[in-house]
Amino acid sequence: IENRELLLKHQQDYFKSALEEGIKSAIKAYVFGDNSDKGRTNAFAELLLKHRIETYALDADITVGGTRYEKGKAFIVPTDQRQYRMVRTMFEKVTKFYDSVFYDASSWTMALGYGIPHEGLTASVKFSRGEKIKFEDIAPKPAPVPKSNYAYVFEWNEYYAPKALYHLLDNGVFAKAAFKPFTAVVNGQNKNFGYGTIVVAVADQNLPADEVYTHIKEASRKSGIDIYNVETGMTSQGVYLGSGNIRTVEKPKVIMLIGNGASPTEAGAIWHLLDTKVEMPITKVDTDQFSRVNLFDYNTLILVSGNYGMLGDKGVEKIKDWVKEGGTLILQRYAVNWAINSKLIDEQLVKENGDKSSSLRLDYVTADDHNGSREIGGSMYMADLDITHPLGFGYARRGLPVYRNHDVFIQPSKSPFNTVVKYTSNPLLSGYVHPSNLNKIRNSVSLEVTGVGRGRAILFVDDPNFRGYWYGTNKLFFNALFFGSHIAAPNFSGQ
Repeated sequence: IENRELLLKHQQDYFKSALEEGIKSAIKAYVFGDNSDKGRTNAFAELLLKHRIETYALDADITVGGTRYEKGKAFIVPTDQRQYRMVRTMFEKVTKFYDSVFYDASSWTMALGYGIPHEGLTASVKFSRGEKIKFEDIAPKPAPVPKSNYAYVFEWNEYYAPKALYHLLDNGVFAKAAFKPFTAVVNGQNKNFGYGTIVVAVADQNLPADEVYTHIKEASRKSGIDIYNVETGMTSQGVYLGSGNIRTVEKPKVIMLIGNGASPTEAGAIWHLLDTKVEMPITKVDTDQFSRVNLFDYNTLILVSGNYGMLGDKGVEKIKDWVKEGGTLILQRYAVNWAINSKLIDEQLVKENGDKSSSLRLDYVTADDHNGSREIGGSMYMADLDITHPLGFGYARRGLPVYRNHDVFIQPSKSPFNTVVKYTSNPLLSGYVHPSNLNKIRNSVSLEVTGVGRGRAILFVDDPNFRGYWYGTNKLFFNALFFGSHIAAPNFSGQ
């Protein structure tokens, strides 16, 4: 009993101290929300509630830092609360440190991990705070889907759209994706639909219209997204729904190598991501069994970070022959190094400059600190995303926070069309990085596509699914799975 009372007093003192810090903070609140992605916004709000952070609905539209936050699509997190220190952990970006050696990640800014637009609000910014939210307030509540005689459409910008799409494909419903935007009439009003919008035409199906409608309603319920009905292929603006820019989506048939040579954490993150967020199974095969696999039973092969030298020359040729016939090869981090060094893909690594055999002399005792400070242990950066590329479908903004914890650097593609994600010239958002490494990262490649015969290799220099919480870059990975067969690596004919 005495220990319990002592613990209770420590808790009370802690929360009192945190509240006092929050009251004194120059930041009075944080606003966050993605107007085009309710699922990801609510997932971040749910994370805050799980940590007992008081979160409120935004009661009136506000524009801060060039971003518009809309009522009903954004939230307010005040700093004058007992969980102020957790609030700072979620939102604060730190780039200055007393030490330069880290055993792991140097940044845990969760708002960046979720890719959520957010801004700190000072006392000079006026905002309207609504009711405190509860878990039931952010539970999915998709609108009822009216039955259509022509087609159903849903937006790809929603985080859980891949779950809806996979449900349809897995139940024999044919679906197409819009490779250019369009404006269609929905409920008597024009509505804009962006890159990647999914179109399910009733006449395209081998299933009865009533059965298609049942699967559509179930897809909406499971994913929590709104699905709309349209009654004509004519559009107000953009491409028609019957044009060649509305292309059939192939059901992903995915195999991933695990075991010797492959990163177990990256493989586990992908397995968990697809199982929990998409409800999509994938085949996992040990590298020791690769020689027995018929790759032509699959359309996508994932090689997570690692060294696959045990596959040998025969394994490399087996993968290359399969990709040449139209397969999609997804490579992550050090698997990119292996693929380049083994001549599986025709790309180049960035070579180190300078002569390391110089006359520089340092004290032995400083070796750990010197070398440790030059490790890229885990930090967050701003990159530029080509949102017109199939890998960028579903994103509304070109600015994309990415996570880097490695020293893989590749040369830019010979074609300017094939670099999908590129670091900005001033990229550091949060975390520690040595100045020499920051110079390497500026304007370097984060995601690139290279052609191999009729197929393609997708080079994720950075892990888009880091530890299962990088919601902000998950969609890049989903796009590789669902749109892989349509992704080309165009040549450049010159200026």
